[in-house]
Amino acid sequence: MSAAKKHKARAKHEAKLARVADRASASRVLEGEVLPEFQTAFVGEWAAELFVPFDELLVEDPGSRAVEGDVTEAEKADASSGTPDAEKETRKRSSGIRSRKRQVVLIASIAIACLLAVAMAAVAFAMNVGRMNMMRSADEVDLNEGAVSYNSGKTVFFEGQEYRLNENMASVLIIGVDKGAEGELNGRADAVMLLAINNDSGKTSLISIPRDSMVEYNRTVDGQYADTVTEQLSLAYRYANSDELSCELMCEAVSRAMYNIPLDYYYALRMEGIVDLADAVGGVQVEALEDVPRAGIYKGHEYLLTGKKAYDYLQYRDIKQNDTALGRQERQKQFIKAFAGKALAEAKGDVSVLLGIYEKLSQYSYTNIGIPEFTYLASHFMAYGIDSFSVDSLQGEMTIGQDGYQEFHLDKDAVYRTVLDVYYTPVEDKQAEEAARAEQHDIDSVSDTRF
Repeated sequence: MSAAKKHKARAKHEAKLARVADRASASRVLEGEVLPEFQTAFVGEWAAELFVPFDELLVEDPGSRAVEGDVTEAEKADASSGTPDAEKETRKRSSGIRSRKRQVVLIASIAIACLLAVAMAAVAFAMNVGRMNMMRSADEVDLNEGAVSYNSGKTVFFEGQEYRLNENMASVLIIGVDKGAEGELNGRADAVMLLAINNDSGKTSLISIPRDSMVEYNRTVDGQYADTVTEQLSLAYRYANSDELSCELMCEAVSRAMYNIPLDYYYALRMEGIVDLADAVGGVQVEALEDVPRAGIYKGHEYLLTGKKAYDYLQYRDIKQNDTALGRQERQKQFIKAFAGKALAEAKGDVSVLLGIYEKLSQYSYTNIGIPEFTYLASHFMAYGIDSFSVDSLQGEMTIGQDGYQEFHLDKDAVYRTVLDVYYTPVEDKQAEEAARAEQHDIDSVSDTRF
């Protein structure tokens, strides 16, 4: 690598880390600083105004009874004696008690309605902040050798077609991490998938990237940039002194492979978390794509994958075969789509189901997805469901390198077509795109009140 290219790689790496720090600081506005204060000051003030009178109504004043007391036996005796004044006083007191009860119910109803409105407003606010955080525009998108652009890749001409970059995209890198044997640096990435959400059309693309893809990535020493190498993508996770930095290095590597598409968010799950992931939805139904002898799974048969059986199905590979990693990748894609379908079906109308899964896996995961971003993602998935998902893989050729390890060489033209399909819009589809924007606006209006 030339000195100029190394300097550019170092500058991009440092700028990325600074951008991530700025975004994390902004996210704390909702997660740890402003949102709790907002809830205390705003919601608390309403609660004080609404419920103090409610409490006063239930507290017995000197010389009076609590609401529950009704009329005493002595007053009933006076009323039954036939004294007009006593009977009139009893009716008046009973009427006052009923009136006070109605007032209590009315105030309580108003309080609940106001608190619900505040909660819905807070959720809508968080969702919109999350959406804005995740949709960062690309500064410059790299070009395939056969592509032409005059505005840093915002509009490109490729294979006789003009494309325009869609600025309303959100991307998350999903990483399955194998920590491996003790003392092996920071582990490896066993599964790598790019989740891309088109906020205009509502389409969600899940792109599986072979772990052995030969890509450029940065290595660090004690958290500082060391050099840039071309090796298997799975190794990019190793060269860092924290899981956070490992995830950042993975995002940089995948972004480069995808022609510099912005990729700032990640969700990394240690592979042992698959046990709880499958059990969180009561198991995942699949038709086995290949034999997994150690789990008693055989190709073509239906299985409900739970616990350790789910782990074995996703983790197993036959090291005697050269393409075994690609077979495992297909099983991982199959499982993720089936899991997403079941989770979304169970969560229909109840975001707490997704939140419960998210919290259950927190002990196995590392992520920079905060409350605002999670709220946006959950609202999107609940609005569009599994039908919006498409699952694909980057294409290329598997070979054996000089050191005897598998190397997957990406087909650059095929990768670029995937980038265009997911992140760009053909120019002649402008009218369809505008219609999709209008429809998305209507859906967002509904989603803001769905919680």
